[in-house]
Amino acid sequence: MDAGKLDTRIGIYRLNQSGDGYGGFTSSPSLLTTLWANVEYVSGEMKTENGSRKQNKKIKLIFRDKALDNPSNYFEYYLQIHGNSNKYRIINLFESTPDFYTTIEAITFS
Repeated sequence: MDAGKLDTRIGIYRLNQSGDGYGGFTSSPSLLTTLWANVEYVSGEMKTENGSRKQNKKIKLIFRDKALDNPSNYFEYYLQIHGNSNKYRIINLFESTPDFYTTIEAITFS
């Protein structure tokens, strides 16, 4: 892939849990890094859940090699496209050693 096609800024976040002082936990996001990626919108399925309709978008992102420090724990991270309020949960990650790119598939969540 041509490096010029990595034209979308992506923030990679991790949810950190901490005690709330009342015996429970609270989650707060922390920005790990921002990277440039090529984003391709794969699908935009409409689902009805609890009486309300919601669109679940699926995207495919291509980053330079080693986009995540610890790819075995990618379920702890979520992505957000800069300038977009949607948050995306990672569902698949593939690191291509010969091409030096990482491909990630993600879906929206609330």
